[in-house]
Amino acid sequence: FGEILSGMVSSITGDEVYNISKDEFIELIDTVIDEYNKVADVKISVKNVTCGGYPDGMIGLEMSGGTSPIDFSCYDDQKVLSDIVNLKGGDYSVVLTDANGCTFEKEFYIYEPEKLELVVNSVVEPSEFGASDGFIDITVTGGTGSYKYQWSGYNFEADTEDIYGLVSNIYELSVTDENNCSVYERIEL
Repeated sequence: FGEILSGMVSSITGDEVYNISKDEFIELIDTVIDEYNKVADVKISVKNVTCGGYPDGMIGLEMSGGTSPIDFSCYDDQKVLSDIVNLKGGDYSVVLTDANGCTFEKEFYIYEPEKLELVVNSVVEPSEFGASDGFIDITVTGGTGSYKYQWSGYNFEADTEDIYGLVSNIYELSVTDENNCSVYERIEL
């Protein structure tokens, strides 16, 4: 608010006298008070958790202005100096308080998808040595969006959820969701 007052004072101290209306004076005082009570210009960004069960959420803080020192605190009154990282999903609040006691408070919700999980429902081994009538039935839940299936084994590859017509072999499955979260399973027939 120093610039506002110094501009006004320099205008008054010259040879000319300026008259301002009551409304102009109230507007000037409101502007000075608003600038004085302002903690800082705060830019906040929120990154949701990518994979369920892996806390990589973040609240990014960028600040300019305010009266130093600025005290940052977030959930559980944890003191921070910049970005708040490794957060799991849930509700958070950030409080900034400057040396004048001016406070800025903001609440956030960080989304966390359900954990990506793979369940083997059934495994049927080939009926006899050399037969190709085995199968593996699985179910995938959680994660984000659709799933990409990648089965592999000796002389075998597939990209479906369940696999049929199997011979005795070791089958490995990697399932990836749209956030590149993955789960792995190894099954021997």
